[in-house]
Amino acid sequence: MIGYRVFLWQMGALPISHVLVLERWPLSQLGRSYRIHPLMQDFFRQHVFPKLTDIQAWIQTKQHGMRTPFYASVDIRYAGFKIAGVDTNLFPAGFNNLDVSDLPLLVRRLKDRLLADVPGCRSVLLITEEHTRNPWYIDNIHVLATQIQAAGFRVRMATFLNNDPEFCQKSNHLMLQSASGALLRLDCLHHVVGELVSGAYVADAVLLNNDLSAGIPSILAHIQLPVLTPPGAGWHARGKAQHFSFANALIREMCADVGLDPWLFSAYFGAVSEVNIHEELDRKRVSEAAKILFARIAAKYAEYGIQENPFVFMKADSGTYGMGIHVLESPDEIQAINRKVRNKLHKGKQSQVIGKYLLQEGVPSVVRYKGQMAEPCFYHIGPDVVGGFLRGHPERSSRENLNAAGMTFSPIAVTASHGGAEENTGLWLPEGTSGEEVVLFVAMSSLAALAAGQELAWL
Repeated sequence: MIGYRVFLWQMGALPISHVLVLERWPLSQLGRSYRIHPLMQDFFRQHVFPKLTDIQAWIQTKQHGMRTPFYASVDIRYAGFKIAGVDTNLFPAGFNNLDVSDLPLLVRRLKDRLLADVPGCRSVLLITEEHTRNPWYIDNIHVLATQIQAAGFRVRMATFLNNDPEFCQKSNHLMLQSASGALLRLDCLHHVVGELVSGAYVADAVLLNNDLSAGIPSILAHIQLPVLTPPGAGWHARGKAQHFSFANALIREMCADVGLDPWLFSAYFGAVSEVNIHEELDRKRVSEAAKILFARIAAKYAEYGIQENPFVFMKADSGTYGMGIHVLESPDEIQAINRKVRNKLHKGKQSQVIGKYLLQEGVPSVVRYKGQMAEPCFYHIGPDVVGGFLRGHPERSSRENLNAAGMTFSPIAVTASHGGAEENTGLWLPEGTSGEEVVLFVAMSSLAALAAGQELAWL
């Protein structure tokens, strides 16, 4: 195995070179899940990689003067013949999975962004999800709060506790232990709001780490503080199809300027609304929409000589945590799914009924880590990439959803390598590839952050 480092570009907002460790992975070990036509590999090397400088310059120009979310995470899928951002979360969990070498960068960017959004800010109220029984989510909150404190701000953590409304009548806080053993105090938000109103507690800003899937709780109306990211960007109002409309429009604009096919950097998609997945006629409507999408993908595969069968991810248009997702290997498959699968697709987080579905071109992953299929995920503060990890799964194939029970996380060090520890971190890519793919990973993540900024302005 041949290891080497790849230094990523310094974009306008990035003061340091980003570094990722790459490892070559023999193509023979990827098996039948990875069959790229040689002409397509040559096309990427001859036509795409030489345009990386133009792509970087285009993104840098767009970043100037364009507002981006306070923070975000972006999932990337790389197929060897194309690369695409496939999910963007505006209330990211998973800060506990970032590499420790990247935490100083995270601290600097948190400080810069908080003071830019709320000049003079000294104290932050962090409103979390209600996953009080999920020790890994508690780890996420612990790391995020600790880094905000390291940036020089006071932090208090609270949540709605709507799933246990009687608790706030008996106590004003919970003591929780994270997966790493850290102890964390989580206050009842109702008590915190009372202290804000009375003046017993003073905060300058609210940072939401709750995606508000069930809607905006009325208690937020009593908090007269800047809220980062705004509650209107929660999954109760936000849709993935709308996000990808903005993202793909940016990609089309970029590709028109640099002279490349937008399909190489995006996933085709469609959406079907007012669906009851238990109703046969509604499933038929989904199937008809999927047929159109399969045909578009097949045409592109034929154009580029790609020896793969198209597939499609069927996802809840609003939601996260890998819920409400099913892989379609054919457009007719949705009409025959059994009750167990229908029940899985019917409800998402907090048992919210799913009525609109995103149909998204499947991008088969060729990234592997320690024998597992994997996909990179990058974290942003504003436009800046501040860390990332590989999400892997030992039991899933290159054509499946990796955000599922049993997944693993391996940090990607974006600001420093690890010397002797290089075997334990980084991206493993097929033999014959080079660091240009990693530049594209970050470029796709940066484009998704820009699209999310346009989306927030639209919401």
